Amino acid sequence: MQFKIFLFSFYSSFDPFQLIPCCSYTEEKPEPFKVSVAAEALLIMDLHAHVSMAEVIGLLGGRYSETDGIVKVCAAEPCNSLSTGLQCEMDPVSQTQASEILAARGYSII
Repeated sequence: MQFKIFLFSFYSSFDPFQLIPCCSYTEEKPEPFKVSVAAEALLIMDLHAHVSMAEVIGLLGGRYSETDGIVKVCAAEPCNSLSTGLQCEMDPVSQTQASEILAARGYSII
């Protein structure tokens, strides 16, 4: 019975548009990893943002080095969006194509 009450309270208070606050990091509490973005990926993201007349959405491909603690963004694949006017979702066909392109280049979706 407690589980059902928990699920009800979770879903009744769930807001898919709620923003998640940024975390603060200090020398005592350092960030869990660093992010490195390749110039090619930055260029594609910037062009996509300036050319698109709709929501800007896509996938990032790269690698995570656990030993170095670095997420390397190596590629960006723009995708089509499905907009309902209130929210924006990635077109599943476009998402699949972008995933396959990134996988063929040896990248993980990050």
